[in-house]
Amino acid sequence: MTIKETKEYFNFTDKSDNKQYDIKYYIIINQAAVRQISKKLTLKDMAIFDYIYNIHKSGSDKIKRIIYKQREYTWVNYSHLLKQMPLLQCSKASITRAIQRLEKYGLIVSTIHDSNKYIRIGPKSVMLFEKSDTNWDEIVKIGTNDGAITLTEFWENKELIKDAVERYRKSEN
Repeated sequence: MTIKETKEYFNFTDKSDNKQYDIKYYIIINQAAVRQISKKLTLKDMAIFDYIYNIHKSGSDKIKRIIYKQREYTWVNYSHLLKQMPLLQCSKASITRAIQRLEKYGLIVSTIHDSNKYIRIGPKSVMLFEKSDTNWDEIVKIGTNDGAITLTEFWENKELIKDAVERYRKSEN
């Protein structure tokens, strides 16, 4: 096996079938934040989220994207995902179920366009990139002004989330 490291992927030739593969090198999961979101999310779900997040944030012009309701969505090619992440050892049906769970808990949002599923990063994904000791119950309380706006309005507005996090951080000091 020959391995060449690239930015986020390894390119290697598997001598057993003499084919070249690019595989995702790192899978990053903030387990503490995931537990705050839901105890029902699995390691496999979050590995799939990590793949989706990196594809969605990629600047590559090879990735299919659409604008729907003024938001950018990225097409997730399940076959490509399985090739990039061979340790998942799952079916396309398993990916579909993982995507449904990720959407249920607000980590992604999806839409169907021309029979393809397109995904954008969901509002609760911000929780995965904050310090693990962040008190999200308190941030939501601050951000919703104790119920003056709905949870949906809060989670759909990045500026409200950012403001609530900043106010929370100031109150910690």
